[in-house]
Amino acid sequence: MVWRELQRLRCRDMLQQRLLKMFDADTLECKIIQSPEFKTILNSWAQHMINTDNKRILPVPSSIKTEGLGHENPEVRWCVNRLLGENSVPASRGLPHFPSTLLQKGPKYPFEPHEYTILKQKVGALRGHELNRKIELPDVPQPPPAPEQEDMWLERLRDDDDLIDRRRMPYL
Repeated sequence: MVWRELQRLRCRDMLQQRLLKMFDADTLECKIIQSPEFKTILNSWAQHMINTDNKRILPVPSSIKTEGLGHENPEVRWCVNRLLGENSVPASRGLPHFPSTLLQKGPKYPFEPHEYTILKQKVGALRGHELNRKIELPDVPQPPPAPEQEDMWLERLRDDDDLIDRRRMPYL
């Protein structure tokens, strides 16, 4: 009885961590997934994963789908709908936009005395002049996707002694 409860709680925590990794850290989805209202869905989802011996979190099981879409909290319903993938909004916003003002090469503040004189007398402005040149950034290849880690806690609980290398002599 206690063993099953520990296994379910551990599975629930790992499920929550995986769901949080699907979205950016500052999004509403992460706030909802960490809320107490969503814990009931996580508990039943973890129990379903243990009963069916399923280690994959997606696709969302149909029982969890009906429970989540029938929840009284509208934020939980919206978040479950996002997990179902029926929304066209991407899960991640991606990399931040590189500002175009940084793609300009030219005199920058603090100006050297001769640059300031040129800018004021010949050009007549400190910004948007012919001394600026556009910079082309080199293309950066996308990093390879990280391999999905195995969940060592789903198969059985472990303690510190399970991970000890017994071939080496212990430190005395």
